[in-house]
Amino acid sequence: MKTQDFLFWLKGWMARHPLNTPPESLQTSYIEEVMARVRAISARSLGWQWVLVPRPVLAVSTALAAVLVVVLLANRAPTQLAQRVEHDGQLLSELGALEELSTDDLEDEARMVDQLMLADAESAGDDEAWIEQTLELLGDLDEGPDMGSGDTAPEEWLDDLEWLDESEFASS
Repeated sequence: MKTQDFLFWLKGWMARHPLNTPPESLQTSYIEEVMARVRAISARSLGWQWVLVPRPVLAVSTALAAVLVVVLLANRAPTQLAQRVEHDGQLLSELGALEELSTDDLEDEARMVDQLMLADAESAGDDEAWIEQTLELLGDLDEGPDMGSGDTAPEEWLDDLEWLDESEFASS
């Protein structure tokens, strides 16, 4: 739209919609009425400003409260576990079960469990040696995995060998 067209349109619109102003005698009361409305609207909006203004502070304080709760709960869990262990120890001592146990026996048993765990970890890492040893044992016993049709995959062989090893362990 060109500037002259806009001016022509604006003059026509103003002629159809004249600007009504209050008479001089009512002008001050009109201004006071308008200002009272504006003050009422701004007073209502001030009630919500406490929610709108400190949002970053509210977010930080909420996050801080959450971290505090997590830290307190995390610190309380080990103390509860220690209290439970002490309670169980007292209960066992009242029953007389602790007299049968000694620290030397517990240390020896813990050492044996550690050795077993290490042996399992070492043997789990050496699959090729395990397969060779298993094949040698199967050869000594004149047994072997089901060779059937000859189209068995190496994964099936490994599964068969593991099954044989587990069944031998279960039977002993």
